[in-house]
Amino acid sequence: MPFEEEDEVLKEKNPNQIKPTELKRLGDTGFRISWKDKHISEYAFSYLRRLCPCAGCSTVRNNGQDVHSLFSRIEVGNPSEIDVKQDICAVEIDLVGRYAVRFRWNDGHNSGIYTFEYLRQICPQSQNEQLLNLKMSS
Repeated sequence: MPFEEEDEVLKEKNPNQIKPTELKRLGDTGFRISWKDKHISEYAFSYLRRLCPCAGCSTVRNNGQDVHSLFSRIEVGNPSEIDVKQDICAVEIDLVGRYAVRFRWNDGHNSGIYTFEYLRQICPQSQNEQLLNLKMSS
């Protein structure tokens, strides 16, 4: 599914916004985002489901701590705390405005809104690049 450029009003509100240029389902196993800066992110559905940003899943990953309070820093937490079926798959993928996507999972869960900023933050490829940079600088 192509993602059109924002209009001038949206650009003025947040000129540094992380911008996808293409969103693509990868069969029953994952999801790909091509970004304006030419970076490509590929996510396994199981990875995305474990990192669901909804309040319920975030609280489970963070040992019962409410990480959605206005006064707390949002933490990803421990993904292994979320029990995910082997055959987890997105039944539907919908755009939420021009800032996020929502997945409806085959386990019935659908309350997580994955902002593009969050998706870029949890990008497996970016995390691997950061680890490689740390190893090279040591």
